[in-house]
Amino acid sequence: MVKLNRWILILTSLFLVLSVEGQSITVNLKQLLKHSLDNNVDIKQADLSVLASEAKIKQARNNMLPQISADGQINDNVALATSYLPGELAGQPGKDLEVQFGKQYNTTVNFRANQLLFSKDYLDGLKVAKISAELNRISSLKTREEVIHQISTIYYQLLIAKKDISILNDNIARLKKLHETTEVMYENQVSLKTELNKIKVNLINIRTNRAQAQETINNNTNLLKLLAGYPLNSSIEFSDTTINNINSSKLVDNFDEIYNRRSDIRIIDKQLELYRKEKGRINAGYYPTLSAFAQVGWNNQGNSLELFGSGARWNESQIVGLKLSVPIFDGFIKKHRAAEAKIKIDQTNYNLNYAKDKVSIEVLNSTSTINRSIYNIEAQLENIKLAEDVYEQTTLQYKEGLATINDILLAETTLRESRNLYNQEVLRYKIAELDLMKAKGELMSLIQDDKE
Repeated sequence: MVKLNRWILILTSLFLVLSVEGQSITVNLKQLLKHSLDNNVDIKQADLSVLASEAKIKQARNNMLPQISADGQINDNVALATSYLPGELAGQPGKDLEVQFGKQYNTTVNFRANQLLFSKDYLDGLKVAKISAELNRISSLKTREEVIHQISTIYYQLLIAKKDISILNDNIARLKKLHETTEVMYENQVSLKTELNKIKVNLINIRTNRAQAQETINNNTNLLKLLAGYPLNSSIEFSDTTINNINSSKLVDNFDEIYNRRSDIRIIDKQLELYRKEKGRINAGYYPTLSAFAQVGWNNQGNSLELFGSGARWNESQIVGLKLSVPIFDGFIKKHRAAEAKIKIDQTNYNLNYAKDKVSIEVLNSTSTINRSIYNIEAQLENIKLAEDVYEQTTLQYKEGLATINDILLAETTLRESRNLYNQEVLRYKIAELDLMKAKGELMSLIQDDKE
């Protein structure tokens, strides 16, 4: 009975798993990004780097705790060393006396404890470890922003590809209808066979374009699954109504706030702080180090290895003291290391100024691209209306015999290109919007809920 219940439980669990995998879920951009922050491989690796740096801080702190060790040793002096003493000690002047000191077996047990009392190098090293940990945390944030930007870009490309598919489906439907009309006209000897063939050629070309667009959708869907951490065999649909939200952007005048938000600027700032602290740590090598130590030990000697019992002779020893280490001369090693650190500081300052100028250009260019795209989007909307009117009029004229098949195919192609150009301009706008958010350090706002 127990085995039967076990099999029922296994089969039920398997059924549930297969049912979940078979379901198709629809996610928007925010849901996709939130899922990726918990499952993206690059983000997980960045988080592990943060944990590793925090472990280094704990290691550095533990250097101030007492360092306790123990050791034991047993020596079998198979042949004791021989020493020579002057014969005068034994009333034999002018003669060397051969003597051997010690016993065959010598056993020692020691416990040692060291406590660091003062070390400026240690204190500065702890500060360096903390700065390194903060640097890794900012780098982890930068990784998240890069993942958000990459996924959002691919996401918008996928949505535009779906819109392109919709346009091509409309084109195919119109051409099919045109083919039916032309076929009737051909049967009534009003149209030529070549006109039917021209429509078929256009249909084949559009279907080929649709297949290519579908391939792009499939590839981007699989790429999004990989980046967001979804199983590749899962069925996911991506949908978002915000892609048609178009807003103009104002030029930014307060770049200091942007610099404070930009993770790459903060990384360079933190690197600069790290190099300065490392330079200070090198100079701390000129300071003395003070530590306390204590040792207690036991020694047992004898011609037989007797460690326990009445015959064992253990002698105890105890030592306590202070140790002061004062550096005097190191061959100018610290001097040259400090000079090298100063060069790194100067290089980082140059990188910081360049990065700030680059951010300013990114903000200005993205803002300009957004506003230009808005103008182009409005122009393409008007162009689509005109192309639709031209197509409708040309269709009527074709039915009345006032327009040729070339005229109507040209009108249909113009309408399709106008819609495609509109979609491409929307994509250009959305990517520029992402670039502006990245330039202003606001990409994380894409995952924030409205109430936040």
